[in-house]
Amino acid sequence: MTEIATQEDMDNDLVYWAKIFKATYWDELRKLCEKSDTYREVAQVMYNSNIQSQEKTYMEAHEKYMLDKRTLEHDLQESREQIASLTDENSKLLALLKQNGISEEQITSYLGK
Repeated sequence: MTEIATQEDMDNDLVYWAKIFKATYWDELRKLCEKSDTYREVAQVMYNSNIQSQEKTYMEAHEKYMLDKRTLEHDLQESREQIASLTDENSKLLALLKQNGISEEQITSYLGK
């Protein structure tokens, strides 16, 4: 990093700031920021920002889960209602066929059961 930095960059601590923003792990960042209160404050802001971002991601995932759950519950209820309606309709049709002299064996044979 220092090989491309100018003397002015080094005099203004830009190289050190670059190391801070390039840090990969929180422990590494904390160690770099021991030098001054300003660096520690920046590290704390970065840490808080990251935590808030993670919390936001978790909250969005939870909201999506709840929406998906409600949608699935609604779809399941609709399916149950359709099954009940079709079962009732099927029973009525079978009764009508029997009333018209069609045996259960004929119905089963026709339906391929």
